[in-house]
Amino acid sequence: LRNYLSVPQWKAVVEMDQVPLSPFLHLAEHLGASLPPKMEARGTLGGRLVFAGSRWPQGVISVGESQVLLAGAPPIEVEPLDAIFNGPVFETSPSQVRIGKETMQLAVSGSLDGFRFQSRFSARALRLDSLRRVAEAARIQWRRWLAAGQWDGQLIYRKEPAAPGAWSGSGTLSKAVWQPEGLESPVRIAQARVRWEPDGLLLDPLSASLGDVQFSGSYRRAPAGDSCKLRIGELDLAQLAGWLNPRRKQSRWQIWLRALGRSAPQGSSWLKAARIEGAV
Repeated sequence: LRNYLSVPQWKAVVEMDQVPLSPFLHLAEHLGASLPPKMEARGTLGGRLVFAGSRWPQGVISVGESQVLLAGAPPIEVEPLDAIFNGPVFETSPSQVRIGKETMQLAVSGSLDGFRFQSRFSARALRLDSLRRVAEAARIQWRRWLAAGQWDGQLIYRKEPAAPGAWSGSGTLSKAVWQPEGLESPVRIAQARVRWEPDGLLLDPLSASLGDVQFSGSYRRAPAGDSCKLRIGELDLAQLAGWLNPRRKQSRWQIWLRALGRSAPQGSSWLKAARIEGAV
């Protein structure tokens, strides 16, 4: 510290060596990050940060090979990376993330001013069924619609000031099994281009099949409701009726009530609100 009584000039240096990683999760929460319940981090970090007359640091922090643990999910292995601080702005060197036999590339960037950041996961031929438990623990909502599939693209977790973090992404989905609400049989997606935002999902173009019927088109999920545009070469109308009026197994009580004339068959709840248009 110099010129304390006139124009103070100060400098502080923080050096770290083999510091446990876990306390920094609590620091991230204090800064506004929304972390999954019971999330843990195992590993160590070290490096040097210089504060030259500013609360924002300059320097590099190196994180060794580490593990991220989520409740009920397999460990997430993260290879060593460097976090580079240049004032309030920071970014990490590219690193590889492993979940079982699946791998992804990770890069993080953001700002300490207001605490905003984004984590970008890039993957090729990623098997979604292997990520089921991790996706559930990390609150990735769209994953629950898919029973299987292969992903080529990016998954992004973005945190803005004074707002909860949210997932988004874009890429190509292939060899997937999808169970839309209201249909008895799953839709098998051969390939679809996906754009996914916190408040919606778009599959366009989409190439898929339902039973023996193949179709192409697009599908959109938005707060206002779901919509799709499908092109089908040939379709049995009796099969279409089965799609739109799926038969659900009735309980013994419902069968007795119907036999006594006390109840009437009920259509699917989603069908009551559906609006269907088409051309032949």
